[in-house]
Amino acid sequence: MRNKGFTLVELIATLTIISIISLIAIPSVNKAIVSSQDEVYVSDAKIMISNARYYYSLKDKYDNLFTINSNCYVISLSKMKVTIYEASNGKYDSDNTLVKICLENDAINYYVKTKYIKSNQTKGIYDKDSDDGYVLEKDLSKKYVINY
Repeated sequence: MRNKGFTLVELIATLTIISIISLIAIPSVNKAIVSSQDEVYVSDAKIMISNARYYYSLKDKYDNLFTINSNCYVISLSKMKVTIYEASNGKYDSDNTLVKICLENDAINYYVKTKYIKSNQTKGIYDKDSDDGYVLEKDLSKKYVINY
């Protein structure tokens, strides 16, 4: 009479197959998670620019929210009345998350740089090749998401 159940060889073979699948799948899942988080940083930056655009359009009323730096107006997240979703384990540094609005060649350009602090890691939108770190609105992409 044969015992019902699996042999040791069958169990080891099954565990080996599961281990191989895990070795392949986990890095891909991790990469997808990081990529989606980076998309959130870009999306948040666009929301901040949109809000700054609103305040700038009514700058006579909200002039006290802006600081003037050279020929540009700068507004921090702390001065914008905007709610940005922040995960429970992180938040934007509202004094160092900034939108800069500049009149250049008869056009208004919007720039942004952000700082998101999560546990012991700081990430955000920042242009390392720029003197002040701001990223032009039309150039916003995951390419500018960096670890500080």
